[in-house]
Amino acid sequence: MNVVVTVVLTFALKAFKVPEGVDETNPGDYTADAGDPGVKEELPVIAGH
Repeated sequence: MNVVVTVVLTFALKAFKVPEGVDETNPGDYTADAGDPGVKEELPVIAGH
């Protein structure tokens, strides 16, 4: 079902010429560790999920 939704939305957004946006990933993001400046704590785990 996720694939179907993704494909349909992709075609719809391209048909309406919605801008794709910009990748804002920085090289330092790949080596960031917990506690580094700018790194947010993970959300708490919800039981049963």
